[in-house]
Amino acid sequence: MISVKKALGYFLFFSVLINLFIGTIYADTLAQNVRVSPSDPHVSAITTYVIQFMGAASSFSINNIDITFPEGFDLSNAKFISATGFNANKSAVINGLTISIGKSENTSAVSNGTIKVLIANIKNSPVAGTNYTVSVSLKDVQGKRIAQLTSFPFSIIANANDYSLDTSAPWPINFHDQHNSSLSQDTGPVYPTLKWVLGLPEGTNVSSENYRSVIQGFDGTVYYGTKENFYALNETDGSTKWKYHFLYPKSPTNGMALTKNSIIYVYSQSGYLTALRARDGVQLWQYKTSINNQIQGINLLSDGSVVMASIDGYQAITPAGISKFLVTGNQWGRETTPAIDPKTGIFYLTSDANTGAFKPDGSLKWSSGCMGVRVGNHPTLTPDGSIVLSIGRDTGIGGNANACRTSDGTTLWTITDPFSSGYHGFALSPDGKTAYFPSNQGKLLAAIDIATGAKRWSNTQAYTTQFPQSIAVDADGQIYSGAYAVSTKGITRWRLDSYTTIPKWDFISIGRGDTIFYTRWTRNTIYAYGPWNFTLTIEIPADNTTKVGTTAAVTNFKTIKFTAATPMLKREPNPIIGDPYAKYDNQVQVKLSNGVTIPLPYTASASGQTIWSAEYKVPGGPQTQKILSGSLESIAWNVATDIPTHFNYLPQGFNNSGLKIDFDNISFSSPGAYVINNEHGASGSANVVFIASPSASSSDIHKVFGWVKKILLTIGNLFANP
Repeated sequence: MISVKKALGYFLFFSVLINLFIGTIYADTLAQNVRVSPSDPHVSAITTYVIQFMGAASSFSINNIDITFPEGFDLSNAKFISATGFNANKSAVINGLTISIGKSENTSAVSNGTIKVLIANIKNSPVAGTNYTVSVSLKDVQGKRIAQLTSFPFSIIANANDYSLDTSAPWPINFHDQHNSSLSQDTGPVYPTLKWVLGLPEGTNVSSENYRSVIQGFDGTVYYGTKENFYALNETDGSTKWKYHFLYPKSPTNGMALTKNSIIYVYSQSGYLTALRARDGVQLWQYKTSINNQIQGINLLSDGSVVMASIDGYQAITPAGISKFLVTGNQWGRETTPAIDPKTGIFYLTSDANTGAFKPDGSLKWSSGCMGVRVGNHPTLTPDGSIVLSIGRDTGIGGNANACRTSDGTTLWTITDPFSSGYHGFALSPDGKTAYFPSNQGKLLAAIDIATGAKRWSNTQAYTTQFPQSIAVDADGQIYSGAYAVSTKGITRWRLDSYTTIPKWDFISIGRGDTIFYTRWTRNTIYAYGPWNFTLTIEIPADNTTKVGTTAAVTNFKTIKFTAATPMLKREPNPIIGDPYAKYDNQVQVKLSNGVTIPLPYTASASGQTIWSAEYKVPGGPQTQKILSGSLESIAWNVATDIPTHFNYLPQGFNNSGLKIDFDNISFSSPGAYVINNEHGASGSANVVFIASPSASSSDIHKVFGWVKKILLTIGNLFANP
């Protein structure tokens, strides 16, 4: 790897490269926190937008601002209103999805601070979503780009009369979608760290029998029901936004669904279906269903009607809270959740030995015996709607895994005991070619080729003996089965160690921001795990260095400071009496290539991060040292990963695996710091940035060569430990 010293030696050669990146260098002086606020966030609304960001903190002035909206928006009639903090022309140029705002002539450079741009008459996208972003390009007087920024995501929401399932939400219904695919469009944590755990007051250490996972709305709100109350929770810390108290007889919550116009339906085993306003929990209506109250879950037809099935029939309730159809006297839907094809409106049910297809009006299309003789779990539709998958079971064990053609109900393939047995349905891969299911009887997690029924692989770790074990798949194809995360090749990536043999992780939801939620069917407890990552700063303090002769670029130093910032908690909390819990803090250390180990104790918490730091005194006093290599390692209570670590002492509940970030050939030529960030939680140093100390001479030139070092290190480490 080329060091900064070599880069300095080839100054003339790199001067052209530095000039090419000079605009990007000054982008580091901008706070990339662009925020976008539409006055009306509804689909297809014509509205005014506020785009707000920080101005430059350098001698370079912004001469032009280009703001680009995503596909689907319409700027043909957009009108520039103002740009507070920027001396803008009164007019702007619109080219497709980009509006260009220039600086007025004969004005001074923009001052530091917030720039706020107002643009009217922008037509929103006709598609609701939560991840829309705007890009902002800042240019100087020569037209060179100073910075390219991307906004935080903003949302476009559906119209008030759209009662269909909110497909823009991260997890709007118990099995994610109308197909019951348990396949998220979001990614879960590559490696997990606990964000928060919530034991609800009436449920702490008390059986709640909540039979479903949490769901999450497009704004991040987490919804969960107990026997007593229904909660809307903040995604960041699990705190309560609002609470709705059930007045009818207390029973487990069996189903939840969120509509595009922000109505949430809640079904309880008391037999009541309740419609609540998602923003504040106000009850809109409540309906007492006419079928047996033992259902597995609910789903939404294309018109927003709620459909459910039980052992004695099936029923649909309209968005107005009245019955759409009711069919009784048929054994359809024993502990099952309907699967729905949104293109055709056909819904599918499984029951004792049967699979059925039903038209949107509730009439039977076909009935098939491809289930064999077993009771069916909830069916799952393939992405194209051509195959319905189901797993049979009998009091938790036994049964067949089946694939039926949706055209006529004929059997495509069948897998028999014990490999197929389980008490849960399938989850699908992102490409729609593989189905996964946990088998408590077969004692494995299985991957099945949907077209043929052939086994692709099996994992004999990722299962529990508890029959309601849940399964989910994220957008990258990582599979979450009980307390395990498994790669697309069937290899265990991590597990929640002390929870692999006891019934903990019964129901799983994948939320936004690489978050995964676990809920327990026996207690009112929610666990939120987010991405485990670190930012490591390696610093040579200026007051601990001396010049060597007259050479300012080389220093003697006696101290190296290591500081790690991470969302990992200091110690994992435990709200449940009698459960395993963390008795010791999580652990962080730096291990240098010469074998020296430097423990980093917890020092502070700030902005959702914990800080772990220590100073390493170089043996023998002040000396010249130019190259530093080693790794940051961390272990967390209850988490075991496929990355080995090298801690000499393991507290109770810890193991020698966790997270590791390598740094190689870090070369210090002046007081300052290197920042190493593994943003996505993968092992290896993916991003290294040099920051010159404010007390260092010629700080701007150090920024330039720091960026050369960043470029070289990024190239050298880009493929390290993929």
